[in-house]
Amino acid sequence: MTCTACGATIADKAIVCYRCGAPTAVPVRRGGPPPAPRRPIVPAAVAIAGAGALEIVGFTHATGAAAATPEMAAGAVLAAVGAWLLLRRRR
Repeated sequence: MTCTACGATIADKAIVCYRCGAPTAVPVRRGGPPPAPRRPIVPAAVAIAGAGALEIVGFTHATGAAAATPEMAAGAVLAAVGAWLLLRRRR
């Protein structure tokens, strides 16, 4: 076998060239680490849908223009949680 770096004649089973030290075989590269699993979008969608339902219920129960009901507050919190879940999701 001939060294690809310096052209010296080397043994067929040699791992490196005795003359220049170059490797005789190119190492096989394996695929990198497996990709991280994507988080499901279902919890975020459920949170946002629940927030919308609570906002609708709170709006229909509100009597005045500035009336804030517990349903509306819960809807706002649930919407924030849903948005956080969507933003936290790895791409």
